[in-house]
Amino acid sequence: MVGGFSGFKPRGDLDPLLAPGARINDDRLNDYLKHLQATKSPFTVQSQIQALGTALRALEPTQDWKYIGRAAGRLRTQAVSVRDKRSRLRPPTQIMDLGQALTARAEAIGPTLEAAMIYRDGLIILLLAQRPILRARNLGMIRCDEHLVHRNGQWQLLFAAQETKTRKPIELSISPEVARYLEQYLSVYRPILLTAGGQRPPAPITALWVSRDATPLPKGPHNRPAGDAD
Repeated sequence: MVGGFSGFKPRGDLDPLLAPGARINDDRLNDYLKHLQATKSPFTVQSQIQALGTALRALEPTQDWKYIGRAAGRLRTQAVSVRDKRSRLRPPTQIMDLGQALTARAEAIGPTLEAAMIYRDGLIILLLAQRPILRARNLGMIRCDEHLVHRNGQWQLLFAAQETKTRKPIELSISPEVARYLEQYLSVYRPILLTAGGQRPPAPITALWVSRDATPLPKGPHNRPAGDAD
């Protein structure tokens, strides 16, 4: 079976000799709706009921199928996305606490490759907590002395218009609170990452975010810092 009927067990009560429109009644429609609601997200349920109404109008254009469309409309207004991101948002203070906890953990470990990765991840969280408008792509592309600059005693992030989704240049200042973590990362932990924990000469790269293998972290929303696990 395809579409919304996948996994719907037939009961053998549909007469194959009847026209499609004659096979639909309130009980069967309700059974189908209950099946969808038990197995699909609210928006998928609405979509499948609407698709059913569209199919019936094409198969049996002389019959009135508006009630199915109205039912789909009611489902649409009642639906709440299971992917609703707003409900998963956390206050900036909680995010800052997590970033600071990671940096503190790294400092407790000492100047090792493991600590450098933990500190880097903590700094990423702190930066995003302070500047939540920063998109993942821009976060991942930051290069020292190009996007990250120190001007007039302050750290700033600069992105050209062609580097942003809105095609408008971005200029963001980094607060002194986060700047002190950034400077610690630049002076202590990034050099450790650039040598893969002292295993090789420093990698000649300008990427701010460096992996455990002394390579730039992948750009975009699919970055996987957190220990750079496979």
